[in-house]
Amino acid sequence: MKELLSRFGITARETVIIAVLVFCLTGGLIIKYSGWNKPDDFDYSGPDKQFEEKTKQDFDLLKNQSLNELQKERSDEIKKTADSLYSGIENQSKNKVIKINRIINLNNAYSADLMLLPGIGEVIAERIIEYREKTGGFKKIEEIKNVKGIGDKKFEMIKAFITVE
Repeated sequence: MKELLSRFGITARETVIIAVLVFCLTGGLIIKYSGWNKPDDFDYSGPDKQFEEKTKQDFDLLKNQSLNELQKERSDEIKKTADSLYSGIENQSKNKVIKINRIINLNNAYSADLMLLPGIGEVIAERIIEYREKTGGFKKIEEIKNVKGIGDKKFEMIKAFITVE
């Protein structure tokens, strides 16, 4: 036997590990097919059904329970806040007036900074950056009109917020 093991290059430690694995496999097969443990011993469907029923009852109680005054007040406050936030978003999107509290340098601004300018979206911001990289930067702010999508009207809207320093 030792000759056979040495021929395959199996060490004594590996032989012990193989023997333990074979022993465990054999023991598992014997337990499984001998009838020693019946599958019914591990049936948890009864307690699972009880848990589901209890959980459903608890949720039904909560659903049918009336709100007390404090809960009603808090619920109303949350609804008012949500409504005001939603209407603020609607007003902002309708007016499209964005207040900028700083001047944006066209020669080093990121796309997100350029998108703060009125009328400048993601596509035009990327075009501005491409133009800047191609030409080596803006020399004067009027050059921004060379970017596709920026005409005199849009330039008038943004000229107070841009610089080329």
